[in-house]
Amino acid sequence: MGALFALSTPSDAPPLFFAPGAGGHVPYLHALAGELAGTFRVWGMHLTGADEVTDDTTRVEAIASELIVDIRRVQPHGPYRLGGHSFGGLIAFEIARRLASQDEQVTLLAVVDSIPPGQTEQQTTMKRSWPNSRWAAEIGNSFAQLTGADLAFEESEFHRLDDVRQVELLHTRLVAAGAVPEELELSEFANRVRAFIAHSLADYHLTTLYPGPMSLIVANDDKDGIDRDELINGWRKAVAGDIAVIRLPGDHIGIMRYPFVRRLTEVLRNLQQQPTGDNSIRVVSAQKDQGE
Repeated sequence: MGALFALSTPSDAPPLFFAPGAGGHVPYLHALAGELAGTFRVWGMHLTGADEVTDDTTRVEAIASELIVDIRRVQPHGPYRLGGHSFGGLIAFEIARRLASQDEQVTLLAVVDSIPPGQTEQQTTMKRSWPNSRWAAEIGNSFAQLTGADLAFEESEFHRLDDVRQVELLHTRLVAAGAVPEELELSEFANRVRAFIAHSLADYHLTTLYPGPMSLIVANDDKDGIDRDELINGWRKAVAGDIAVIRLPGDHIGIMRYPFVRRLTEVLRNLQQQPTGDNSIRVVSAQKDQGE
């Protein structure tokens, strides 16, 4: 359905539209969709990349606007249920904000470990100076970690290669390790690489607050150097209504993989939005033994 991919078998369950992280690699959402079978029909959102949108300062807004068209084809009117991981959390948030401005009801907005609006600039400023070899290693390790592949990339592997050969090496090693499917052709993989970079460099600043409510799910095993309390406070400034903050075990990528994705889907199944309109934060710890 346009930029939406059905990740669940047909059922009477309500749709959940979920956006992946930078690069828009929908296949890693299969674990989430599988665990939510019977509760939601999960639709993964394909996120456009550098070739489709060229302005970093409006990329989030442009992607959200395009996706709303396809979402309405699946579900013409609310109540809508939306979610997103990492960069995808910004997309889901902007979609929810736009739907609310169109007088549509959003009953679930789940943002999973995403940097809030207004705090993206610090990250993008640092990354703009990265050489292509650094990007290649970053992208390769992200794909590997999302799929649990026993694979690691070093920036030094790519120093002597031009852009084309860097992408070829990435593709070859990731396919061999099962981190990307063989049917993902080199040309499409190159598009995903460009999209990853474009999404990582996107700045996002709010024009109006989201009326809320919203659920913010935070990966508690911080390995990326981002202050989670600062992240929570940043989201508080973006939402006029109530924010439920749920801390879960796992790191930024691991929260989407087994075994941690089971806790995430448990939260999504049981999440109840209770708007208060007072911009309060309810913090819930849902930690369990990581070996469950």
